[in-house]
Amino acid sequence: MQTSLLHSRLRAACFLPQFSLPCGRSLFGFLLVLMLLSRGLPTQAQTGSVGINTDGSTADASALLDVKSTTQGLLIPRMTAQQRGLIGSPATGLMVYQTDGTAGFYFYNGTAWTSLSASGTPGPQGSAGPAGPQGPAGQGVPTGGTAGQVLSKVDATDYNTTWTTPSTGGVSSVTNVYNTNSSLTSNRTVTLGGFNLDFGGTGNLGLNNNALSLGAASNGNHFLKYDATTDGPILSGFTGGKLNYGTAGANTALSWSSSGVGINGGNNAFTLPTGRGTSGQVLITNGSGAANWTTPTFTANYPNVELNVVNNSIQNIPSLGSTVNITPLTFGGPNNSNATLTGGNSWNGTNFTTGASGAGWYQFLVQVRGVTSSGTETNNGIYYFLDINNSGSFASAYGSTYDLNNSGTNLGSRNGARLNCVVYLAANTTVRFQGQSWSNSVPANTSADGSTAISIVRLR
Repeated sequence: MQTSLLHSRLRAACFLPQFSLPCGRSLFGFLLVLMLLSRGLPTQAQTGSVGINTDGSTADASALLDVKSTTQGLLIPRMTAQQRGLIGSPATGLMVYQTDGTAGFYFYNGTAWTSLSASGTPGPQGSAGPAGPQGPAGQGVPTGGTAGQVLSKVDATDYNTTWTTPSTGGVSSVTNVYNTNSSLTSNRTVTLGGFNLDFGGTGNLGLNNNALSLGAASNGNHFLKYDATTDGPILSGFTGGKLNYGTAGANTALSWSSSGVGINGGNNAFTLPTGRGTSGQVLITNGSGAANWTTPTFTANYPNVELNVVNNSIQNIPSLGSTVNITPLTFGGPNNSNATLTGGNSWNGTNFTTGASGAGWYQFLVQVRGVTSSGTETNNGIYYFLDINNSGSFASAYGSTYDLNNSGTNLGSRNGARLNCVVYLAANTTVRFQGQSWSNSVPANTSADGSTAISIVRLR
C-alpha cells in the first residue's frame, strides 16, 4: 500500500539526522518532510489519517491530520497585510497570521480576507424562557386627580396613596425635596420665567471655593469667587467692571478697567493710575479727576540754603548821570558746596529762577560794597533793589540800605549796601538785583574781596 509506505517514511524521517526539529514539533517541518518523501510516490490522492505526536498514538479517524502536543503549538504562515494581499487566487478557507495593522488570524471566505477576532453577525433570538414567579403587589394609584397634582403617601399602609396639590414654590406639603443630599450628574438649568428666586429664613449659602458665574455658566471671565491665597473675594470682569449704588444701580461708586481704577463716577469721578509708581513718588491730581504718580523735587527739611555765592570779579556800575540808569548785578563765583538748589530752581550768576516745584517762601540776604575800578577803598557806593520778573522799577518794596554818613573810620563799612527780606515766590518766577552808583558823575564798582555776596534761603 502506498499509504503504508508513506507512514513508514514519515516515521523514519522523524529520526533523520539532517532534521533539527524533532518529529511533531513543526507543521512546516512535517510538510517539508512530506514533500521530500512524496517525490518517490506516485502522484495521486491518498486516503486515511495522519498523526503527528510524540506518544505514538493513532490519528483520530475523523481528522485527515491529527497533531497532538502539550508543550508546543501549531505555527501557520506569518506575514504582513501587504504580503497576504499578494497571494494569488487564495483558496476558500486559506488561513494566515497577519503581523501588522490589526494583527491576528485571517481566513479567506471565498470573497475577502476576514479576521477571526472580528465580531460575527448576531444569531437569531432564542425562544422565550419560562414565566417567572408572581411579583409583589404594586403601589395603588387612585383615580381622579387634577392637573398639576402629584401622587403622595397618606400613611405607612401599603397602597395607601392620594393625589396632592403641591404647596407654593413647587414643594409638596408632604415631601420636602431639600431633605436629602445629592450630586448633579450633568448640567442643569433653572428657568425663572419672569419670577424671582428668593432664599428665606436664616443660614448661609456656601459656594465652597467654587465661582459664582455672573454670565453664562460656561463663561469663566465674569465671576465672584473666594481666593484662599488672599483670604478674600475676587470680583472679576473680562475687560473691567463696576460697583454701583442707587435705584437699579444707576450710580457708579467704583469702576475698573485696563486704564485704571475710577472712584465715584459722574462729575465727581476720580481715576487712579494703573501702575504702582516708584519709591518716593506721590499721587498728584490734575484737578479734573485724573491722578498720576509724581516724583517730588522739594527738599524734605526746611529751611534750606539754596544759594551762597561770594563775588569774585569787579563789575562797573554806571553813574546816575549816564544814559544807563540801572544795571543788573552779577555775582561771580561758584555756589557754596553746602548749598543745594531744590524744586527745579536755577541760578546763572545774575538771575535766580524758581522751578515747577519751587514755589515757597524765600529769604534774601545781600551785601554789595563799592570800590574803585582797581578794587581800592572809595566813598562811592551802590544802591540796588530786588527786581521780580524784570519789572525794572525802583518802586520795589525791597531796596538796599546804605550809609551816606562819611564820618566813619572805615570807608568799606560806610559804603556797604545791605538787603534782608522775605518774599513768597510762585513757581517759574525770576528774581535779580538792579543797581546804580550813588554819584551823579562817578561810576561805582562791586568789590571782589569777599565783601560782596548773596545768600538765598528757602524757608518752606
